[in-house]
Amino acid sequence: MKFNTLDEFLHYYIDLNYRYDILYFNDNELYKDLFEYAYARKANVVYQNLLGYLYKYGEGVEKNLSSSFEWFYKAATNGHGYSMYELGLMYEKGSGIQQDLNQALFWYTKASDLGVDAALNNLAFLYDRGIGCKENPEYAFELYLKAAEKGNSAAITNVALCYRKGRGVKLDYNQALSWYQLGANNGDKVALNSLGFMYENGYGCEKNVDKAFDYYLQAANKGLATAMTNVGFFYDRGISVAQDFKQALYWYELAAEKGDKYAMRNVGLFYKDGIGTSINLEKAFYWFRKAAEAGHRTAMVHLGYMYEKGSGVTQNYNLALEWYLKAAKLGDAVALSNIGVYYENGYGVEKNETIAVSYYRQAADKGEGVGYYNLGVCYKNGIGVEKNYSSALLYLQKAIEKKYPSAQKVYDDLKKMIS
Repeated sequence: MKFNTLDEFLHYYIDLNYRYDILYFNDNELYKDLFEYAYARKANVVYQNLLGYLYKYGEGVEKNLSSSFEWFYKAATNGHGYSMYELGLMYEKGSGIQQDLNQALFWYTKASDLGVDAALNNLAFLYDRGIGCKENPEYAFELYLKAAEKGNSAAITNVALCYRKGRGVKLDYNQALSWYQLGANNGDKVALNSLGFMYENGYGCEKNVDKAFDYYLQAANKGLATAMTNVGFFYDRGISVAQDFKQALYWYELAAEKGDKYAMRNVGLFYKDGIGTSINLEKAFYWFRKAAEAGHRTAMVHLGYMYEKGSGVTQNYNLALEWYLKAAKLGDAVALSNIGVYYENGYGVEKNETIAVSYYRQAADKGEGVGYYNLGVCYKNGIGVEKNYSSALLYLQKAIEKKYPSAQKVYDDLKKMIS
């Protein structure tokens, strides 16, 4: 909500008790007037709270989180509910003060007792995840529900999620759909995206990919990165819309710029393979690295492979192995097999066929075709293990079932050799 005069702003902020962070001036110079007005009345709890916000956002005064904390603390100790909530938030995030989850719980609880919806939602989240307290999803659901009934948009989505996951309450897709719809009706972008998910998968409703796309698009147009990725995926696969790789890349790039790691990985793939654009290995490397640094497992494997082959970057076996190891720690079977190749051939490490076989076996245990194939070849040729044609044929057959390239030929050649 935007205002042109100080009096108009103060009417909403004080008389109608609106949250500061949804009120704005059209003229930024008015923030200076607001700061002076509030500072002159700093003994009043309402203006103590307002000063906390002005220092928090750097409006009318230089941003200073320590000063923001001080003013919120003064207001909170004078009984101001939203200031209590802000203190809880600052303690939770370590913003303007050292992180202290016990203090976060304390102030969220105080604010929740006064009915502050945002505090109820945040307190619920801490109990939901067991952050600074014992995990208690049932109590968390109760708190989410209280906040949702007060109209808190994040809480409405969280109630829906609890019903969808059966967390803290009995799983109920119909209830989840109903709560997501409520959030969507209020324009909440997360709820819109979640409705898309429900319709895409037919949870609580008849599967309808056209509705799913529409909800994803609405959420994407509101700036939600996850929804942008979903829209890109629909164009990528031709779901509900004509397949259009250029449109897919457009939406993936929008989401990637907003930090969505899945979109980053997909942009990397598009530039690597020239999908919807020309091949650009430097851009592919850039986006794989961004996604990998954000924790995307398969992007780590792609990044390692680019270092291994010198694609879009100078070849570096050590860095390739480093990223394969990171992906392997997250359980990636391809990475495990690639590490085995490094030990088998001595790429960036001392050659050790026994260790190589152990990595191939780990990959095979995860059902990965390349793991089965490499284990089969090791048993066939006696690499890191004693030759055992029966075991070789067993693993090669499993690789064939996984449609791994070359497995059929090696299997057939081995059968001919021992027949």
